[in-house]
Amino acid sequence: MENKSNNERRMNKRIMIGAVVAGLIIIALIALVVADSLAIGGLYLENKTDKNITSLIIYFQDYEDNFIDNIYEGNLNAGETQKLNYGSAIKYAGETYECCVRVQFEGEDELLINDGMFDADFNGNIRLKFFQKNGDYYLHTKAGLGVFESSQKTDMDTDIILYFDESDWDYVL
Repeated sequence: MENKSNNERRMNKRIMIGAVVAGLIIIALIALVVADSLAIGGLYLENKTDKNITSLIIYFQDYEDNFIDNIYEGNLNAGETQKLNYGSAIKYAGETYECCVRVQFEGEDELLINDGMFDADFNGNIRLKFFQKNGDYYLHTKAGLGVFESSQKTDMDTDIILYFDESDWDYVL
């Protein structure tokens, strides 16, 4: 009789622990969904090179070069990182649009880089990281939505090599 009572208590305890764990998981999922829906876009800029960026302009335009929205204009010193809020969502104007990055490094000509494909309002995070590898200069671009910053709807998760001497750039394959 006593064994049965102990077994029932253990079973009840396991059920209670399982219910608490399941409840915590559900609360965590709800919190992630709410955080995702309330997220306001952030702009993360990194210059991990040995050169200052004297001019950096980030904006959106459609494929007919019609301006949509400017989200940043400034400079970025060598080794500097900036984390900014670009404000309200970039509003979808009915046309597919792209992110444009105009960048000029100290002593170099300006480069215009077009990347991504946006076809809805965007309020996710945009990350631009300039870096060097083996004497070459690169830009990593990413525009992601949600907690996990999926770039599936933006087509913007790219490494780009910068050719200053030709005032050009290309995707890294």
